[in-house]
Amino acid sequence: MNNINIKNDNRPVDTSGVNGVNGANGAYGVNGAYGANEIQKREAISDKEAINEKVYSSIALYSQLGLSMSVCVVIGIFGGIYLDRWLGVSPLFLFVGCLLGTAASFKALYDLVVKRSDKNTKKTPKERR
Repeated sequence: MNNINIKNDNRPVDTSGVNGVNGANGAYGVNGAYGANEIQKREAISDKEAINEKVYSSIALYSQLGLSMSVCVVIGIFGGIYLDRWLGVSPLFLFVGCLLGTAASFKALYDLVVKRSDKNTKKTPKERR
């Protein structure tokens, strides 16, 4: 006996519980509202989205690293130039500012790497100590 009914929106529905109307990969059968091919397509799209998310995350991380390091060094250099002009000493504070900017950039790099590793391992700062 064939247990196929017609719903209000004219979709055939298999009520026998064995296979869909169009076989195992039917439109409304065992696999639910979508056939196996449609499910595989959706999984492939979600895999691509996951890969794209990782790529964009990596681009954002490296952009943040480069930008934060360069901004720290530039602020140190311009601060040194300003102090040199204000105090009348020529290259002294330029070198000091450059060294402080470089140190600040490595501190920012360290903080970002630690934050990223804690995010991946799900550790809190107290657990890290």
